[in-house]
Amino acid sequence: MALLLCCSAFFSGTETALFSLTREQVKKLRHDGRHVEKLLALLSANPSGLLIAILFGNLVVNILFFSMSAVLALNIAKQYGDWWQAVVGFAVLLLVILVGEILPKAIGISFPERVVRLNSLPLRSWFRFMGPVRVALEHVTRHMEPPEQHDNRLDAAEFKTLVEVTQHDPSFGRQEKAIVEDIVNLPEIRVRELMVPRVKQLFRRADALAGEALAEAAEREIELIPIYEEDEDNIVGFVEVRDLFVDSDPDRPLSDFANPVQFVPEAMRADEMLRQFLAEGLRMVCVVDEYGGLAGTVCLEDLLEEVVGEFDVMDAPEFEQLSETTYRLLGSLGVREWRSLFVGFLPDEMMRDLALDTLSGLVVSLLKRMPVPGDVAHVGNLRFTVEQVRSNRIESVLLELESNGGGGES
Repeated sequence: MALLLCCSAFFSGTETALFSLTREQVKKLRHDGRHVEKLLALLSANPSGLLIAILFGNLVVNILFFSMSAVLALNIAKQYGDWWQAVVGFAVLLLVILVGEILPKAIGISFPERVVRLNSLPLRSWFRFMGPVRVALEHVTRHMEPPEQHDNRLDAAEFKTLVEVTQHDPSFGRQEKAIVEDIVNLPEIRVRELMVPRVKQLFRRADALAGEALAEAAEREIELIPIYEEDEDNIVGFVEVRDLFVDSDPDRPLSDFANPVQFVPEAMRADEMLRQFLAEGLRMVCVVDEYGGLAGTVCLEDLLEEVVGEFDVMDAPEFEQLSETTYRLLGSLGVREWRSLFVGFLPDEMMRDLALDTLSGLVVSLLKRMPVPGDVAHVGNLRFTVEQVRSNRIESVLLELESNGGGGES
């Protein structure tokens, strides 16, 4: 029985050690002798056959061990009573679990290289001895396997888990982590959070002169101009400013340079929008709200900046630290990443209705009226002071962290 218990430990420990080897450990072991090298070659060529041989050996050994234990327990029961039969049965089970399973598996996972070196010769001998039975079992299991799936793509959840696992990998830099995390989070972002709002976009009539539009585009440093007929809700296309540079006639109408434009709902996911941009070679799309009115525009640069950060280093910074507890923030600053901070501070109905994508929208919602410079709003111990307002839009806000815990929502 002791020999059978040792064999059970041998199979359990070797299985764990073999299938927990890393690539680096395998490369290192390939130079540790002929028996180890052949075992690793076998593991690479026929892992399922090797696993079947190990599991079958462990099963046979454990069946023999329990059979002999049952005979022993019956003999003890005849001499000392049925109570001792139960004691022996429990002791045998505990012995197999500890000595035959837990202990050898723990050793195998802690010292896989040593276990493989020690057990390579007897395991290869058992593999050859098991030949006919092993081949038959392989044939049976092969027909029981589900059809092979060739789709090796990761879904979003698996990709996110992969990113989390690599968080502490020193070879994976901070910038790379941020980019990958932004890519993973794209499905959670809506187009309305990325668009240039209608009030900040330069629009021109389709019959406007190219020279005038070019001068204004150069002044505002923009590359694409949506053009309309009658009013701004009737967008008929867009013009690339570079086409106006190339053409030498400043008196031509913008309609001569028009490119077709597509319309998308503001609730569209950012990852779907990016795929559409890349698949169809789009430069700009117009975003419409639930009533069909124009809400803003999105270009490829807006989508890519969500992943890799700002392209234009001359853009004004979204925040500026003025003191240890005070910041100046742009009203256009997105608050998507902040929403979790507002749980408990804002009423439930406001949290549900937080289609507020910018700091400006949040402050206006807190004020419940159009803002003027000097207005103050609170969220918990955060104090928002309106600094600049232009055309009823908040341009900048002073954010202060109050030490007294604030006054809730105001």
